Parts: sequence; structure tokens; C-alpha cells
Amino acid sequence: MGTDLGHGPAHLIDPRTVKKISAALDALPASEVAARVDFEAMRGADIYPGFWDEQDVFHTWLRPRYKDLRKFYRRAARASSAVLVAIL
Repeated sequence: MGTDLGHGPAHLIDPRTVKKISAALDALPASEVAARVDFEAMRGADIYPGFWDEQDVFHTWLRPRYKDLRKFYRRAARASSAVLVAIL
């Protein structure tokens, strides 16, 4: 959708899919996400922001953002809203 701004085009997620994403995120606790993250692989692949070897990076940086993401999708699902995803 739209112009590629350097990281791929934007994507519009329809309300039905937003509800599925919300349910999937709600079923996946942050503790399980932490157990699944391979910080060494992320560092090796030079994934942004690049400080994957710092102690407690999940708890100080990723966990709060994961909780915000769950909350965002939960609200969008309740409102039957679509979600526009773009990496800028």
C-alpha cells in the first residue's frame, strides 16, 4: 500500500485480522516471549537497536513495548478498527 519509504510499503491490516492478532498476543505472555528471543542471533543479524548483549534488555526495553503492543491491538480489536503498519 503506498510508496516504499525505504523499509517496504505500508500494510493495512483488516479488522478481522486485527482481532486474530489481538487474541494471539493476549495468549502469549511476555515471559514466554522472553524465553523465545534469541538475543545472540539478533545481535549477529545486526537487528535494531543493536544492544542485545546488555543485561536485562528484555525487561527494560522489550517487555514494556510488548505490553503496549498488546494493549494497542486489544483496543483496535474492541473498536473493530483496521491497523496501518509502516516502518519509517
